[in-house]
Amino acid sequence: MYLTMENQIVPEFTELEWRLALSRARTPKSQAPSVRTADDRATPDTIAPERLRLASAGIKYLSAIIQQLVELRKEAESDEYGTLRASQHAFDIACHLVTDAAIISACDGRQIPRGCTSTDSQGGVRIEWVRPTASVHLVIPASSNRDGYIYHEVADRHGTEPASPDRLASRLGAVS
Repeated sequence: MYLTMENQIVPEFTELEWRLALSRARTPKSQAPSVRTADDRATPDTIAPERLRLASAGIKYLSAIIQQLVELRKEAESDEYGTLRASQHAFDIACHLVTDAAIISACDGRQIPRGCTSTDSQGGVRIEWVRPTASVHLVIPASSNRDGYIYHEVADRHGTEPASPDRLASRLGAVS
């Protein structure tokens, strides 16, 4: 069933669907083999259990991106080129933005697309969605001293804007 809100058709979820989704999110699942739970290289800061559950929840593309972020958070601290491990700040902000963008996209009847994560030389996080005709790049600095931003290109048009879940969900529509 769909609701019409401000000239947009929005899917309406039944109470049963909401309860099932909530139950799945709360139910601990066995760890997926690719999500390591212990690593001597890991930072002493722990990763919140809800992030680990999202990484192994099987939500198309969202789980894969969160899992990649978890792996970046567990990387060795650095190598000869700079920092490898995502900073706690960059990890938290990236998880928040991607998760909220996925929820907003779902309300619009879309899924977030497959993306690729990496760190910069200071521990900031980059998530890129690149397609032949469009690309979206989410850039989150290692510390809160600088704001994250979204760089986007569609054909010959491009721009940069402050990162927010709404803007990210909107821009990801071009690469879906």
